[in-house]
Amino acid sequence: MPANAERSLLYGQSLMNARDPNRRERGAALIVALIALTALLGIGGVTMLSVQSETRSTGEDRFQGVSLYAAESGVAVGLEFLRTTCSVPNHFTAYVSPSNGAPVVPAGILGNGVQPGQAGNPLTPSNQSWYQVQILNNDTDPGFAAGADTDWDVILYVVGHGPDQTQSIIEVEVSEPNCTPPVAVASWKQLF
Repeated sequence: MPANAERSLLYGQSLMNARDPNRRERGAALIVALIALTALLGIGGVTMLSVQSETRSTGEDRFQGVSLYAAESGVAVGLEFLRTTCSVPNHFTAYVSPSNGAPVVPAGILGNGVQPGQAGNPLTPSNQSWYQVQILNNDTDPGFAAGADTDWDVILYVVGHGPDQTQSIIEVEVSEPNCTPPVAVASWKQLF
């Protein structure tokens, strides 16, 4: 038996360990490799969640934009409706209700309340959008409680609907004294 082997046996080492001093380090290298692999998988997972979240957010922004365009289209056709239906003796009384308790949704407004893809909706069917226009009396009108428009001012309340149940709301205060075009927009508010 060689002198190294005798010394190894004296110190409790096997002959196998005495020949390969790196044998104990093999387990440590495996653990370091597993930790590194786990870290890389974690970073990949976080990156994937971030990309999915950004994609979803971009889609929601697009859908909200479609609903806003629908609401703006509703405002345009609502203004045209008011231009063509103004009545000198009655103002816009036919289109307002007492204290705005039952807002009027005129069927005479092009595409008003018509769902996507149905006849009468002027918007592109692939956008899955539509609008609903209501005419409200302004609360400073002396005829507000009685349901009479006496000051030529009304409010177009328009809800634009887009894909994935998105909505945009625009409120436009309109004045048309003595039914003299053009209709004057007193205020424009995007509520939602």
